[in-house]
Amino acid sequence: MNGDSTVFGVNFIDGRIKGYPKYVPRNKSLSKTMYFRMVRGNPEYGNNSFNDNMDGSISDIATGLMWQQSDDGMLRNWEETLAYAENLDFAGYTDWRLPNAKELQSIVDYYRSPQSTASPAINPIFTCTEINDPGGNPGQYPYYWTGTSHKDGINPYSSGVYIAFG
Repeated sequence: MNGDSTVFGVNFIDGRIKGYPKYVPRNKSLSKTMYFRMVRGNPEYGNNSFNDNMDGSISDIATGLMWQQSDDGMLRNWEETLAYAENLDFAGYTDWRLPNAKELQSIVDYYRSPQSTASPAINPIFTCTEINDPGGNPGQYPYYWTGTSHKDGINPYSSGVYIAFG
């Protein structure tokens, strides 16, 4: 957000989770107002418990999910990625799928980022392909597709939600 203060929010029109400006962009002395929802409950929510399965996969005991430890370094569009997941035979399993947006968001580590720790915003038990920014500078990390589709756009449900670890 060009160095502007942001807060995380959810767009309930299409489910996007992203940073929204804390202040009105044209008048930074005015706080931006939004709706909110309160929650109470599990204080352990979001505390992952990762286990390296020593076969290229990671299990999260807290969520019951198993992850590829590393991406394969290949760029794919959303449809190609869905097909890749559907046909993946990896670590002795053939029932792999793309995570939904909430599942992939669960492994984001908000204490890490290229700007603050020179690393992707994910637990260091995982590895991410390092890429260059549009100016050719290294130290950035790509977006990752989810199996969640966008409701908005010219063709609703024809594109996927992604999460950035960079």
